[in-house]
Amino acid sequence: MRLRGGQRWPTLRAVARKTNGRLWAEHLQGNSRPSAAQVPVARPRQLRRNLVVLGVDPSLRGTGMAVLEVRGGRCRLCHSEVFRLHRSTPETTCLGQLAVRTEELLGAFPVDTAAVEEAIYVQNYQTALTLGAARGAILSSLARGGLSIHAYPPLRVKQALVGFGRASKEQVRRTLGQWVEGADESLTLDESDALALALCHWLTGTPDETPEVSREDA
Repeated sequence: MRLRGGQRWPTLRAVARKTNGRLWAEHLQGNSRPSAAQVPVARPRQLRRNLVVLGVDPSLRGTGMAVLEVRGGRCRLCHSEVFRLHRSTPETTCLGQLAVRTEELLGAFPVDTAAVEEAIYVQNYQTALTLGAARGAILSSLARGGLSIHAYPPLRVKQALVGFGRASKEQVRRTLGQWVEGADESLTLDESDALALALCHWLTGTPDETPEVSREDA
């Protein structure tokens, strides 16, 4: 199968020829043009080839959500959205709506597992409480749905997809466009963050969903 512009899906063997950092360093210096075969990514462990992952970037009033489907080692974006709630909506109402929307997505797609952004350090105490509450509402719905839940810090996600932990959100989004069918610059950064979490899990997550198929490159 080919990507836009006639490019083929990247292979792990091709990616392994250069280190992640070197690839992006050359690209940023203008010494190379990134092709689908050059996208720097981590080597997938023995997660099964057929997998549907819900990626979630929690926020009280603007949560990014994305459903990634992997079939035969190829990735496709099934759905993405930013679940927005008006600033005038009471916090408790927002938490309830977040839980409901999460459950709706679980009912609409055959999700196998979830990847959620790990709680991050913030200097503002009130902000930390708000983010923690939003994350808790989402985790509760995922747990009620019987899913295995995996948390990834932003640095790990960027390292897995781009090759270094200080990559910009825009760089992450461009890399997603090389790996995931249906992912392009039209995605908002909240949507691409959620999709990046899902792809990070498939690329680097623990094989608890199990080695249904042993990858040749693993």
